[in-house]
Amino acid sequence: MKKYLLIDGHNYLYRSYYGVPATARTKIDMIQVNAVYGFFSDLRKIYNKIEPDGLKVIFDSETGINIKKKNNNNYKANRKYEDKEIFNQLRIIKKILQLLEIDYIEDSLYEADDVIATYAKQFSIKNKIVYISSNDFDFIQILDERTKICRFEKGNIVIYDNKKTIDKFGINTDQYLDYLALNGDKSDNIKGVKGIGKVTAKKIISEYSSIENLFENFNDLSIQNKRLLHDQESYLKNIKAFLKIRNDLPIEISFDLNFNKKLLLMKSNYLLSKLGIN
Repeated sequence: MKKYLLIDGHNYLYRSYYGVPATARTKIDMIQVNAVYGFFSDLRKIYNKIEPDGLKVIFDSETGINIKKKNNNNYKANRKYEDKEIFNQLRIIKKILQLLEIDYIEDSLYEADDVIATYAKQFSIKNKIVYISSNDFDFIQILDERTKICRFEKGNIVIYDNKKTIDKFGINTDQYLDYLALNGDKSDNIKGVKGIGKVTAKKIISEYSSIENLFENFNDLSIQNKRLLHDQESYLKNIKAFLKIRNDLPIEISFDLNFNKKLLLMKSNYLLSKLGIN
């Protein structure tokens, strides 16, 4: 069975930019390339781990989150985009991806998470194994027997499936969205229910499975949880719908994701030199 690897491009970009010292520069031109080094170092590591038959990188566009922003003004309002240097390096990263013949997409209408999920679903339908490389736990909600997440954790690559999700969170993958609604998603600036943290959210969802079932059995809750969840049903159902990753976008899916494996394994300095950056 063929394996395909989908890369969460901006997750790689930000993790590399803030994870590799800004002093990382080319020797001659003195161009800052910390994000470039980190991006392709991680890409080589994940390639060697998975050894995929096909590879695609999906980036967020400047306009891809506009629809969600209209529905919730708080969405990603905590993100800061003042540092232009990161986007200067993004241009270099895209040039190297072209050099490596790696297909990448930056959809102007849709958020990268939804594009990735739509690709994953279509590959899964065709009996392909899909690995999503991202440190964003939100993707847990779309995992199934043929779709897995690869995360970089303490220098290791950890693969998440339903068993690993149970070990980590104490809930199944199909319960993660309900847990996220209760607990909130701090990385995206979405609030959960005040007074309910990770431990309580996990306990509630492990017992009731879903937001819907929780309120159908509201009278069975403890006095404390009744107080916290009073008048929260509409909010939680709306947040659950908002946080749900779409996998049904009307986009064209390319199944031909060949790339230059030999060049991919070359060090970043060599790849930069091929672009005339030294």
